[in-house]
Amino acid sequence: MRLVFWPWILLFFTFVASSWSLSSDGQALLALSKNLMLPSSVSSSWSASDATPCTWNGVSCNKRNRVVSLDLSSSKVSGSIGPEIGFLKYLHILYLFCNNIYGSIPPELGNCTVYQHQLDLSENFLSGNIPASMGNLKRLSQLSLYIVH
Repeated sequence: MRLVFWPWILLFFTFVASSWSLSSDGQALLALSKNLMLPSSVSSSWSASDATPCTWNGVSCNKRNRVVSLDLSSSKVSGSIGPEIGFLKYLHILYLFCNNIYGSIPPELGNCTVYQHQLDLSENFLSGNIPASMGNLKRLSQLSLYIVH
């Protein structure tokens, strides 16, 4: 009789463990923060122990807890934008303007093809060409890349 319960117990703990883990959008943001150095005013709320990143500073989500906006403008962010940005498939708005971000625009940004509407990377220290994959952003209505020195 006891052997009958083991599969159910295992299934229960598998379900509980998966419901406590961070969503894929949250994992993408944490991976992104490895290259983007976030000030403590932002990173203090970014925790792998959360189920979703929807309460994190600079992050907004839709009703399904998918990240739709990342606004870290004028937040003293430094570093480079990693390829993980391409995993945020529901991203509508990306505001990273007026920071100390350097390097090139990752081609993976072009993976946010369905929803990306506004992209502002201006007043940073970006270099290189605009990736051809940015042409995949068919709904892009605002693109700001200007540099002020």
